[in-house]
Amino acid sequence: MGLPGGKGGKKGSGVRQSVVKLHEIGPRLELVPVKIEEGVCDGKVLFHKYNTRSEKEVRQQDKEKKDAADLKRKRREAQERNVERKKKHSSKGEED
Repeated sequence: MGLPGGKGGKKGSGVRQSVVKLHEIGPRLELVPVKIEEGVCDGKVLFHKYNTRSEKEVRQQDKEKKDAADLKRKRREAQERNVERKKKHSSKGEED
């Protein structure tokens, strides 16, 4: 391995020689994916080494997730309407 910084002149052409020794510090690992998800701990399972699902099961799971998301959205909207209604009701009570 050549390093810059040697003395100029005929003999030292500006490059010093250096030795680099590498030591292996542990065993090499061979990693195998077990589970791959779309999100972080909550997304759709794209691959699983030990569990396989039929297309019907995958569609059923997708439908359940969509239904749960719709229900959550509806509940959130209902809660926001209730909060607004209570704000209006409490402001009318303060005017009396």
